[in-house]
Amino acid sequence: MNRDAKRISISLRPEIELTKSNIRNTNGHGFCGTGYVFKKALSELRKSGAVIVFDKNVCSYFITN
Repeated sequence: MNRDAKRISISLRPEIELTKSNIRNTNGHGFCGTGYVFKKALSELRKSGAVIVFDKNVCSYFITN
């Protein structure tokens, strides 16, 4: 996998969309994850206007309004 590629592999797109959906549906609970798919989903959500912060005390990401 080429991390500097301008296009995302077709096989990764469903995983990214599923991760974004799971992040949106946390209902105030924190979420965590690692890896390329998780980081790409976070960056796409941030580009779409979501404010996502990392809380070091509980080691989780949270969506703030």
